[in-house]
Amino acid sequence: MCGLTGFYIRNNSYEKSFLFKNLISMTNILNHRGPNATGTWIDETNHVGLGHTRLSIRDLSSNGNQPMISSCKKFIIIYNGEIYDTKNIKNELINSGIILKSSSDTEILLEHISKFGLEKTLKKINGMFAFALYNIDRQVLHLVRDRMGIKPLFYYNNNNSIAFGSEIKSVRQFFNFKSSINLKALNSFLKFGFNKNYTSIFNDLNQVKPGEVLEIDKNLKIRKYFYWSYNNIFKDKKSKDSLEENKKELEKLITDSINIRLVSDVNVGSFLSGGIDSSLVSKIMSEVSEKKINTYSVGFIEKDYDESKEAKEIAKNIGSNHHEIIIGKNELLEVFEKLPEIYDEPFADSSQIPTTIISHYSKKNAGVILSGDGGDELFGGYTRYMDAEKNQIEKTNSKTVIKKLLANFFLRTNNKTLSILEKILNKKNLEERSKNFLKFENSKKNYNDYLCQWRNLDDLLCSKFIDKNFEDNTDFDYIYSPYERYMAQDMGEYLPNDILTKVDRASMHSSLEVRVPLLDYRIVEFALKLNINQKIYKGNQKIILKKILEDKLPKKLIKNKKIGFGIPLDEWLRSHLNEKVNYLLSDECLKNNPYLNKDFVKKIWSDHQNKIENHGIKLWNIIIFQNWINSKNYS
Repeated sequence: MCGLTGFYIRNNSYEKSFLFKNLISMTNILNHRGPNATGTWIDETNHVGLGHTRLSIRDLSSNGNQPMISSCKKFIIIYNGEIYDTKNIKNELINSGIILKSSSDTEILLEHISKFGLEKTLKKINGMFAFALYNIDRQVLHLVRDRMGIKPLFYYNNNNSIAFGSEIKSVRQFFNFKSSINLKALNSFLKFGFNKNYTSIFNDLNQVKPGEVLEIDKNLKIRKYFYWSYNNIFKDKKSKDSLEENKKELEKLITDSINIRLVSDVNVGSFLSGGIDSSLVSKIMSEVSEKKINTYSVGFIEKDYDESKEAKEIAKNIGSNHHEIIIGKNELLEVFEKLPEIYDEPFADSSQIPTTIISHYSKKNAGVILSGDGGDELFGGYTRYMDAEKNQIEKTNSKTVIKKLLANFFLRTNNKTLSILEKILNKKNLEERSKNFLKFENSKKNYNDYLCQWRNLDDLLCSKFIDKNFEDNTDFDYIYSPYERYMAQDMGEYLPNDILTKVDRASMHSSLEVRVPLLDYRIVEFALKLNINQKIYKGNQKIILKKILEDKLPKKLIKNKKIGFGIPLDEWLRSHLNEKVNYLLSDECLKNNPYLNKDFVKKIWSDHQNKIENHGIKLWNIIIFQNWINSKNYS
């Protein structure tokens, strides 16, 4: 796992010494992602610069350092990630006459691209990755991201130059970067706590999407295409009917996925929250590992949020060396201060705090961690999926449909005709009744409503900063099942832009590599083809995963409720974080924020402190934004 950055400049009027100095600053700021080695490269024409910081995981020697040039001298790569199960690819290269200098997956990836082409390689490799590949002869730069968006890749385009990097902070070091706030991204963040749209808080600074390739020529013309998309799998579903057969096949896939993710030249451990996904990953990991595994969990003094006991019981059954850290005020405050630096832009999934703390803690004796992320999205773990079906039933109920048609008809009818209809139907106030009915129907939750903390930003934001055109343009009408429609949206938005973003930044801040075996693309494709009733049926969720786990753990240890690294946010804002938040939401700090309606913010903060109402989740988005503004990361 590493950090990468670089640029492509249209004109070459800049001195190479100037470009090198800038490239070095772009690279060095990513040292936390790769503390073991640093490398830079600028081409002879001064158009292209590549920088890399290395976190050594496989082949710890200097043979794995980057930027790395192919044996044919036509390609150069900077790469962040891991390619798993490289044995077959390596043998294919050796059989074709390629002599490999190292055991690093970077060299295997590079030489396979050189020999067989980028598109064939991308279809063949299994891993998490983001990389920049430059074809020296053709002067074409490729920016590539893995299928699920596990690893990040940002790019900035101002027409005269393109800069890119693993994190926003490296791109902002580019000498030609000009910053201004992206109001669509700001609106998305305040509504949901994260930016759904593969952009960033800064205009012209976007993300390469999961499964996407950007091909950039010497005129900086960009061609985009997808080499993989989960939408295509949803459209072409095929699955065995037998739950037992599917259970066996899925267990085999998960076991292999975990097994190939144990390949490392540093110690490997596992996050264990006590939930189904992390328990399954940790249990199978203990079965295939040649030595006793290490598991890591967090605990809280607040008993309602403390799941450490459950995690400890599972660890005992697994037989792991279990490590636990209880989060107190000092750990909390230390991480809170660092959030603007860790995430570079406003990001408000509150479990970012325990994830950052447990990452730092586990780094003491592990270089790689396995995590259970992805299980909820693939196998139906969120409660919003259950509500999706209820909404669908009500939406398609014939009586409801007829009532909607009639209500809309009445509202379009002139007063004279409406009076006649009221007499015929023996109903009074048809106009008012129609308005109230439609208002009620329209207030029912859709997918966005389950994710958003602020449905309406009119009170929160000053009017000139409100994006009135914000809407969900994602079309999933081709998916029949309401469960799967929500799951598809989660896979395309919530999973990469919230969950995976949280884990990547939190872990890489401590130079820790987190691998996610349930997001192996083979498991993803298998899960998407499964009949929905093998995931969710009659109020039971994650059915097939539970069936696998029931063969491995006592039933009393298998929890039906969702368990993660949630925090007692309402109470912490009134206690551990109270002094800090009081300062951030004071007149002194709020005057530096032109976007927020200050009187409204102070009112809901006062109501929360005085326990008039719990506003913790809503306040968290505001506090994170204000903390970011106050840190000067936006200027």
